[in-house]
Amino acid sequence: MLELRREQGRMLTRRHDEATDARLASHLRARFPREFSDGKAEQATRIVAEARTISRRYGISHLDAIGMIADLIVMFGVTFDRDPWAHEVLSLVGVTPAERIRLLMDRLQESGVRI
Repeated sequence: MLELRREQGRMLTRRHDEATDARLASHLRARFPREFSDGKAEQATRIVAEARTISRRYGISHLDAIGMIADLIVMFGVTFDRDPWAHEVLSLVGVTPAERIRLLMDRLQESGVRI
């Protein structure tokens, strides 16, 4: 039987996260080409890291949701989650993380923001 040592598991997780982060950063650069032009491509990687931090704060772990959080950082800034319109939804108790993201997207669409 194959046994993974704890450190080997951490290494595999790190590699997976790095690859996933690279895909998310690529998504940001494709979705927001103006924001990441002129040598600002590495900024997308920092935004993805911040999106992971914000996502953890609210118990969000699904990759699509982390990508949406990254999009919102580009659109509204790195502290968007502290703005009342977002914080109210992200902090809902008894609502799954996926539902909170859906409610947040609904709120944005209702306000006229194109997602």
